[in-house]
Amino acid sequence: MKKLGIESVGDGAGFKPLTSGSTFPPLTAEVEETFQRVEANRSVIGTIIANADGLPVRSTFESSKAARYVGILGHLTTMATSTVRDIDPQNDLTVLRIGTKNQEIMVAPESGSLVIVLQRCDG
Repeated sequence: MKKLGIESVGDGAGFKPLTSGSTFPPLTAEVEETFQRVEANRSVIGTIIANADGLPVRSTFESSKAARYVGILGHLTTMATSTVRDIDPQNDLTVLRIGTKNQEIMVAPESGSLVIVLQRCDG
């Protein structure tokens, strides 16, 4: 999996508000294109990118909902990562996938950050 490509500095061009008055760093063109393609999928409910501090830096959800998902899924991802390493110290968690009756949640840890995608189930 490629690194997220989140730039740490910028002049503000391309920043999208997460809440009124807050912004997130711009994504590289390749990553932005990938997220636009994912978000355009009709089954996708929403996407979240969280930084290494556990803060949502990009989200299609309202900020408090994004923060709640990141807090809960961040903890679960840490536990799953530890479990994978306990089983095989040479292995790493690449994607945590959770299915419910109504939706599927996919969490991809990448360099301390989290990429979260929620989508509707088709059945």
